[in-house]
Amino acid sequence: MPTEPGVDHSTETLVLLWAIRELGVVDALVERAGTAAEISAETDLSPGDAERLLTVCSDLSFVHPVDGEYELTNRALGFLAKRDLRSIGALPHELDVIDGLIRLPDRLTDGSNGVGTERPTGEHTDSDERTERTEHTDSDERRLRNRLGATVATDPATVRARVTAAVREAPSADRVLLIDDGAGVYASEFVARGRAASVLTSPDVIEVSRALCAARDVDLVACPPADAKPAPLVYGVDVLSEMTAEEARMTVHELARSVTPKGVIVLVEPVRDRLPERVVTALDARRLATGGGRCHPEAAIRDWFAAADLDVTLSPIPGDSHVAIVARPERTVLDD
Repeated sequence: MPTEPGVDHSTETLVLLWAIRELGVVDALVERAGTAAEISAETDLSPGDAERLLTVCSDLSFVHPVDGEYELTNRALGFLAKRDLRSIGALPHELDVIDGLIRLPDRLTDGSNGVGTERPTGEHTDSDERTERTEHTDSDERRLRNRLGATVATDPATVRARVTAAVREAPSADRVLLIDDGAGVYASEFVARGRAASVLTSPDVIEVSRALCAARDVDLVACPPADAKPAPLVYGVDVLSEMTAEEARMTVHELARSVTPKGVIVLVEPVRDRLPERVVTALDARRLATGGGRCHPEAAIRDWFAAADLDVTLSPIPGDSHVAIVARPERTVLDD
């Protein structure tokens, strides 16, 4: 299963790290358990299994032995640091994807999000329900922070190449409206190139990203694209691929209202027809694991933009499996 850039682990290793997280080994280490016996006492693991998992963590440089005990290393910060998105890295989000894939049968059959939930059995009190709601909220926030942390960890060369693709299409645009660039990674690059950047995202993302984005002169706005002030450049990465076909179609219509008459929309997306089958399957699996969406075919994408009175072209981005979907208001619309 292809992983996000910056995560150099096999699927087997990721599943094992997911199990280590689920079993409470990391929490036990944080609480100062430093030996297999101490971890066994804090978890349901036998001392032998605890020792084997500690060896794995040591081989991966997440812990190191000190005076007969194991201590967490800086590489394990992503498991611990959640306040500063820059310290999380890509790995925790990858483990969330693994979690979503493992729980996918429950999610698809009972309508839950499949994240760390179990179906209740036996007596169920109000106190139990309050506890479950609290744990669910905490889990959602943790996963949100992990997702944003992974975005922050995007390879800077990839960010620059994708922003360059947009700037090339709208060299005179002095203001950019970004769709769901929650951590402000791409917005920051536009700001560095002298453009004002505003990110349209959700209130929960704003709460998590406000400090980081403010430090980078990136504005965060909680409103749909159609309600935002039109901009000469509208930009997004993985916007359509995180939606169903109907959601994507409706979003394109909203984007058509968010761009100025002579402006341009640039969406950086994976396109089904332009990727190997194994990559498409992996992308679709990841979308299922994390909530929805799919890698859409080129014909459907073109139809959505044409229906919104937008002229569209698809352009490759050097060194990137994603392409730039470039759309402009049709000339007949401009003439009116």
